[in-house]
Amino acid sequence: MDDVIRQLNNGYDLDGGGYTFENPPEGLQGLGCFIWDDPDPDCVPWIRDGVDYWKYGLHVYAFAPQDGHFRETEWPASYVEDEWTRKLIAHGSLATTDRECHCHGKWVQDDDPQKQKWEFTGNVKDSPWPSCDRCDGDGYVVSQGGEWALYALSDDDAYTTDDP
Repeated sequence: MDDVIRQLNNGYDLDGGGYTFENPPEGLQGLGCFIWDDPDPDCVPWIRDGVDYWKYGLHVYAFAPQDGHFRETEWPASYVEDEWTRKLIAHGSLATTDRECHCHGKWVQDDDPQKQKWEFTGNVKDSPWPSCDRCDGDGYVVSQGGEWALYALSDDDAYTTDDP
């Protein structure tokens, strides 16, 4: 599972922002999904489509990686976690895509004329880092396709920042 989470984090560029997918809570286990608690909507902007995102609190983004050969994920209408009920407010699917990795650069002469060092340029016209652990040196990172769901606190557990 850790390898799948690493691939998802790399594919959706979460590792660069300090975010991570995690194993699902008990209410979502058995769906083959992983969750991102309190997702940054700038990283996954599709979760705001047709939803008043800020109306809800304590969001959980669930993602079930698939390659299109499996049945559609049947997301539960709600689940309970730590005495909070979270309800399904949006769901959809994503196609697998790829994009350039951030590892591109070139070999440059070091101070020692017998040595060279890798200089990261970020320019995709340069070569990818041969030992990159994100793209395995091919220059592209895959964003796995699959199905997603967005959960938030139910109206019964309305999240508020007002003091009592």
